[in-house]
Amino acid sequence: MQFTYGATFYANVIINFIQSPYLAYSSYEIFKMNYSEDRLPINLELMSNKLLKDDRVKDVIVKSLLGLRSSGSMYSINSSNWVYRPVSDVLYVPKAQCYKNFPPIFVAVQKIVDSTFMEKIILYSISLYEEYKILPILLIISVEEFSNEDVKSKFQENEGVALMEINCAFWANSCYLLWRESILNVDDGSPVDTLIALASCVINAENSSQSDSPAINYFFEIAYE
Repeated sequence: MQFTYGATFYANVIINFIQSPYLAYSSYEIFKMNYSEDRLPINLELMSNKLLKDDRVKDVIVKSLLGLRSSGSMYSINSSNWVYRPVSDVLYVPKAQCYKNFPPIFVAVQKIVDSTFMEKIILYSISLYEEYKILPILLIISVEEFSNEDVKSKFQENEGVALMEINCAFWANSCYLLWRESILNVDDGSPVDTLIALASCVINAENSSQSDSPAINYFFEIAYE
């Protein structure tokens, strides 16, 4: 069967090509953007993508960030349209009209947190506000570290709490961060908060698939189902 297309179709193809952000780059430059040094290892990217898009993991994240009275069933799992690709990410969006006052939740797994990453996440957060008319909640899981002490100093550490937080007035409801050092002592066999267990599973994915913590092993089981 042969399909024929009108002038409008071809006009849209040309417009989309001209507007493509990749038009100005060579194939080698595109390769570098997609396989940059700050990109997550492919196995970790696949694993974290699977975890973040699992309903059980979504429920843990929603309850941890919004409170125990909330439920992951209030949110649907969406693929984000964030063009910053070195990360693994997911967007949780309130399902129904009755939940319209609940913020979207954006989760990003990033290798190294630097100023460029934070600038891009701020811009994306603002775009989410423009779309949903409510400031989002952001959760960053850093697999390695901060690029420097200046970036790290922007995040507030609270004694006894693994979650770090940055002042995000005007661009996000809240912006939290978990990184390797903040979860150093979670694998000692003692009870572990489920969100911290999830972060530990992601951060330590390349080192081991077994843990002394049942909570951490729970997420490994989901990842390797």
